[in-house]
Amino acid sequence: FEIMDSDSSGFLDRQACGRFQDLVAARCPMWDTDLWTYDDDGDRRLSKEDLNKFLTVSYRTLGKREFLAQMSLASELLRSEIDTEEHDEFADLRNNADCGCVVQLAEERGILRSQLARLCSHVQRRCKPEQWEDTLESSPTFGSRLTFESINAYQ
Repeated sequence: FEIMDSDSSGFLDRQACGRFQDLVAARCPMWDTDLWTYDDDGDRRLSKEDLNKFLTVSYRTLGKREFLAQMSLASELLRSEIDTEEHDEFADLRNNADCGCVVQLAEERGILRSQLARLCSHVQRRCKPEQWEDTLESSPTFGSRLTFESINAYQ
């Protein structure tokens, strides 16, 4: 939402939504819809809450796997169009000398204290403001809001 809200007004206008939809709708059909049906107060702007209503309906309609696939692709497409240094939400984790590499087997993975400290700072900075939720369906806390104190490696 924050990336699309280029003027930081807390709302998306038709132009901002149109640019985003033009970019992603051809490859992510869930975005090829009339978002303005979610503009409950009729102010011709979408708030974060309005957009979350659309995302909730899409999640329920598509199911978890398809929803997450389309959201991931839309995110990749959007990131490819923006100045990544200015809007890269993970730059604080990536841009560092001990950034690491991919280790396929979980039992062979480790983390440096400096990496763990950056990860904790990243989660603390984003978890509450972005209202992260537990999306693991088998989790006993599925659907509940996450906090820095309650988050674990599986969320």
